[in-house]
Amino acid sequence: MAGWDPGDPNSINRSYRRAIDTVLDAVDREDPLFVAVAGDLVEGHWGEDADGTGIFGPVGTEEERLAAIRRAGHLYYGQWQRRFERRGLLTYPAVGDHEIGDDLGGRPLWDRWPAGTFRHRAVPTYKAVWAENFTWPNGAPRFTLRPLGTQWESTAYAVYPTPDMLLVTLDVFRYDASGVQPTVTEGQLAWLDALLADAEGRGVENVIVQGHVPVLGPVRSLHSGRLSLLDGGRSALWRTLKAHDVDMYMCGEVHAVTAIVDDGLLQVCHGGLIAYGGINYMLATVYENGRVDLEVKRFKRTSIDRERRLWQTSLKRQNGAVRYKRRPRRVAGGRYGGAGGFRRVTGMFRPYAPPH
Repeated sequence: MAGWDPGDPNSINRSYRRAIDTVLDAVDREDPLFVAVAGDLVEGHWGEDADGTGIFGPVGTEEERLAAIRRAGHLYYGQWQRRFERRGLLTYPAVGDHEIGDDLGGRPLWDRWPAGTFRHRAVPTYKAVWAENFTWPNGAPRFTLRPLGTQWESTAYAVYPTPDMLLVTLDVFRYDASGVQPTVTEGQLAWLDALLADAEGRGVENVIVQGHVPVLGPVRSLHSGRLSLLDGGRSALWRTLKAHDVDMYMCGEVHAVTAIVDDGLLQVCHGGLIAYGGINYMLATVYENGRVDLEVKRFKRTSIDRERRLWQTSLKRQNGAVRYKRRPRRVAGGRYGGAGGFRRVTGMFRPYAPPH
């Protein structure tokens, strides 16, 4: 960065480069058609400068803080994309809470970005810099299928990776003067309804939707604020997905693996935090007859450094080093599509009952 000088702190080191390579090289060996990432690409605590480094510019005024968010976003998202692009991996990411500054855990779902705070006012800037990197590069839309004329037209989109597969990526964060709510409503919901109806009418075999937060519960959780969709299984979003026979809803947020089936609609949570362990990916193998085999593969952490901390713009900082075994192991599996629902279920995909 232009604001970085020799001797300044750095937000990556040799240990994290090796850990990232371990994970992405394993993903690359799967030779996927695409990689869907359901949010939380970054830490995202930007617009702050706890150590007074000036790396992303001054943060004395609100205008300066918003400019620092934009600079940080372009740096980190650019680095994120380059690591996939170097391996020829096509990515379809979603907006997570860390892409909009992170939520305040421990508060009601509808009050994680309190109205009137900088955290709340910064959300449009956070979303804009995300869009500039993923959905509107160089000032032009990357995706034709998007909810035009809504606040989500640059952060929600859909693609047909193959003629028989529809992947829909939702922005599950509604912004207004009262705050930010984890929900899918209004124009985005109407767009989704029409899109799914069209796919249904055309006989599209596999319809997959991804959004950052779980809809159904309970789900496993690790180092998470446990965001979930308002109204859960009673929400208009979930009713819409079921009405159009969507196959699977994929989400992140909770950094752990859980599968829940509701009348044939499968919700899968997976993912993890590279700084703590448990990081995993899910491989979906799709067949011409509509069958989909799912496997979750998790990397075993072999060491961690809790004494040092990796620099970030805020004081919320990750462990200073982490190491993983090169080959992940299978921790969950299952099959859906055709008759019989979700079957051949193994490992962490088995029904989850939280401990009392």
